[in-house]
Amino acid sequence: MFKKLIIAFACVGLILMISGFILIKGNLKSIVDAFASDEDYELITKTGSEKIDEVYLDLSDRNVTFYHSEDESYKVTFYESEKDKINFSIDNGKLTMKNVKRKFNFFNFNNKSNNVRTVDIYLPISFQGKMQLDLTSGKLNLDSFNIFSLEIDITSGNININNVEVESDVKIELTSGKANIDSLMTNNFDFDGTSGKVTIMNSEFKNKGNVEMTSGNIDIIDSSIPTIVARSTSGNIDFQNIVSNHIDIDITSGNADLTILGNVTDYKIEIDVTSGNVLYQGLKIKGQTINPNGIKSIKIELTTGNGTIEFVEVEK
Repeated sequence: MFKKLIIAFACVGLILMISGFILIKGNLKSIVDAFASDEDYELITKTGSEKIDEVYLDLSDRNVTFYHSEDESYKVTFYESEKDKINFSIDNGKLTMKNVKRKFNFFNFNNKSNNVRTVDIYLPISFQGKMQLDLTSGKLNLDSFNIFSLEIDITSGNININNVEVESDVKIELTSGKANIDSLMTNNFDFDGTSGKVTIMNSEFKNKGNVEMTSGNIDIIDSSIPTIVARSTSGNIDFQNIVSNHIDIDITSGNADLTILGNVTDYKIEIDVTSGNVLYQGLKIKGQTINPNGIKSIKIELTTGNGTIEFVEVEK
């Protein structure tokens, strides 16, 4: 029996090796090229003074940081190799950076360091346009910008947004990773995450914030959002020192903890818990509507989990 297993594994290994050799069309050089290192990369610098109204990125395995230029010029630095190139262009005010699609390589062991993953983008000091930023993997840093709109789509990586004002809306999709958002001002905010954590602090949304997470935590701290809708399949939702007129929370498995800056008599409270309870004003509640004539509302639905609702009274 043991000998049969060894023979079976050997056959599988041989088949995989032959398949790989066929896929690379017998070119052994592609195997060597697969083991890319920093030595294969060179620094590319793009500069100019063309007007930029929009930024579009479609990059893979890059760490992107945005800066302001000191004048109306732009400067972009990045690394590329023969097997890992980036197309750069500016057309009709749109700055575009896009990874060149490579043919499938069965042997792919790209091993570049954080240094060659770095993409630094210096935009003209007057830039207030649109940003659409797509990263397959990597990090995104955006600090101290006033822009018109912001769309971010990251498959695996981290997002850091600080001191940013967006005139219209912000839309973020994060498959796996963390999003740290501090001091964001916008009209509407929409976040859709699969696995990870989103933290929003010191922020102000003029209209609505919609945050959904399949598996992970949602934290909103010291922020003002007139309407908040938060959904989580598995994870916790924590709101601390929030100013809001309408809060709607739905969790399949996890806990919900809320500290609201406001007057308790203003709020209609709707609680629906299948397994667990919500602590409100010293009472454990499973399914109840309190103060049905309240002009503001808090609604919590929990399938399995517990919650708390606390108020910090403010002067009217």
